[in-house]
Amino acid sequence: MKSKNAIQFGIVSLASLLSLAAVFFTYSAAKENFQAESNLFKSNLTGIEEIAAPVSYETRIAKGDQLVLNEYYTLAASEYALAIQLLEENPEGHSKLGETYLKLDEDLKAQEQFKRARELDPQNSHYATNYAISLIHSRNYEAASNILNEHPESGEALFYSALLDGFNGAHEDAQKKLSKTNENENTVDSSTFQSVQNAYINYNSQQDGQEIYIEALLTNAFIDLEEFELAEDLARKTLEKEESYRDVWIMLGYALLKTKNFQESEDAFKAAKNLDSINPNTHYFLGSTHFEQNEFQDAVNSFELALLNGFEPQTEAYRLLAESYLELEQYEAALEAYEYLIKIDQTSIDLFVKPVWLSLDILKDLDRALSIAEESASLFPNESMSHNLLAWVHIQRDELPQAQNEIDKALTMDPKLPEAHFNKAMLEEKKGNTLDAHDSYKTAYELAGPDNSIKDLAAQKFNELSLSE
Repeated sequence: MKSKNAIQFGIVSLASLLSLAAVFFTYSAAKENFQAESNLFKSNLTGIEEIAAPVSYETRIAKGDQLVLNEYYTLAASEYALAIQLLEENPEGHSKLGETYLKLDEDLKAQEQFKRARELDPQNSHYATNYAISLIHSRNYEAASNILNEHPESGEALFYSALLDGFNGAHEDAQKKLSKTNENENTVDSSTFQSVQNAYINYNSQQDGQEIYIEALLTNAFIDLEEFELAEDLARKTLEKEESYRDVWIMLGYALLKTKNFQESEDAFKAAKNLDSINPNTHYFLGSTHFEQNEFQDAVNSFELALLNGFEPQTEAYRLLAESYLELEQYEAALEAYEYLIKIDQTSIDLFVKPVWLSLDILKDLDRALSIAEESASLFPNESMSHNLLAWVHIQRDELPQAQNEIDKALTMDPKLPEAHFNKAMLEEKKGNTLDAHDSYKTAYELAGPDNSIKDLAAQKFNELSLSE
């Protein structure tokens, strides 16, 4: 039998958790935030009637598909909903809308669409599996299992049925279904399949493997698959049997964090910390729960403890540490954290944007801003954004010829970079070229995406110039 200490420490690899955390907490991760657009240019549209040609079902679906590819899920959902209005009895539209709702974490809406798709085409195993997945997300496991069992020849349905068998402790049945799933071609992604298969391979390789061991391995696999409800519920089952299982507390906390149950997530990570006060992963994830609850001083304390105890990758902790200091309005500390971050992570120009902004607009340290911007241009000479940042600094330093040179470089590399057009507008405004500034603010507004703050800034500056004329 394994010792209690072995159960408590290091059984479950957290590599997958950390890779998921890197995605979840990445600085540059875009969040959809579709605000009502400014009434910019409304006066120019007065009296103009737009006659729109009817848009077909196929066109709506194609537009939705393209928006999904670009991760504009809210807009994609609107296109699919319009497609359904045109052809309600086509299950495809309902299925695509349901899948988009899942991306938006609107599980009940997804469930309604999957249910309708299945009603329209009861024999389609993909529609049935999607409906079952939505039931799993609402923890209606028995109903989900019944639906999946209606499609024993579908690899996709077999796979999710195997997940439920594993969750319920029917491990022999789960492994048989996994084996049968593997015989079906192109039904389940290989990495998806392997996450669960590896759990059983690892368990079967251990003599006298305990039930809680396979439960822990499956919990980790469920997290890999982003089936967080299954992960949470299985973790709770395991902890009822062994409450000192630190790794399972960490996984429970992570699953709760991903489903936005932040207080419960915090409690789980605190339980893990009580079992092992120096584990860097626990401190990092605990800091993340504090960050999500706007408890920024507690977040700072946790991130610093994580780093002190050797948390890797450091970049993830420093990103959130810098953001926490920023929220606390401890600007010097925030800038120092960002400066260290760009020393240890030079993979993306995006990391230079906030330190330039902090030093330039908040701390008014123009020399520091210039140093950071010059470093970005040195590291990323072929990135338009690096030259745009350098232009921004030169504008604030009233070094207009240098600013013009960098703006020209930025726009040559990327004529559609809205930030460069915005800075070009500021440069023209400084030169007294109001009409050119006016046009560049308009261009920046038109090019900026709905979640780009430049859009609102350009609208504001455009309107200010319009009123001053």
